[in-house]
Amino acid sequence: MKAVLGVLALVFVLATVGLVAKRQLQAAGNGSVAPRDAEARARAGLPATAASADLGAIQQDVRDRTAEALRQGAKRNEDADK
Repeated sequence: MKAVLGVLALVFVLATVGLVAKRQLQAAGNGSVAPRDAEARARAGLPATAASADLGAIQQDVRDRTAEALRQGAKRNEDADK
């Protein structure tokens, strides 16, 4: 009997948490900030596509820095092995 009540209580808690999370996500616009960002860029007089271009540049910069860090790490390992 305790096990059944425990399972029912767990299901109830999970359902409650799920409903609260769903409502919060709906209130936040499903977590999407793209429409608000595009509106803000339009108000600032910036083109809407600049965000994707900026994102591409940032991603490439991160890739370049990661590759450089990996090269430096490999060089340090080679120097340490000597």
